[in-house]
Amino acid sequence: MEIILTVVITLMVVALIGAGIFLVTLSKKVSEIDLVRNDLEFCNKDLQDRIDGWVSSTDRRFDKLYDEVGRLDDVLNPNKDMIK
Repeated sequence: MEIILTVVITLMVVALIGAGIFLVTLSKKVSEIDLVRNDLEFCNKDLQDRIDGWVSSTDRRFDKLYDEVGRLDDVLNPNKDMIK
């Protein structure tokens, strides 16, 4: 009976040590994943800000071009109703 108890206790100690090692390894992996997630969120935010800046710059340029085309159209075709 003592041998069986010794074997069972030894197996439980080994299982607890294995579970502890597994938890430490899992904790390291989770911290690495959190670090990668934070980097990804930062890159995503940076890219989104760059795209928003590019779009707003393009919108301003298009608005200026549209106004200039309208002014040129008024200069070249002062009597638009005659063309219709």
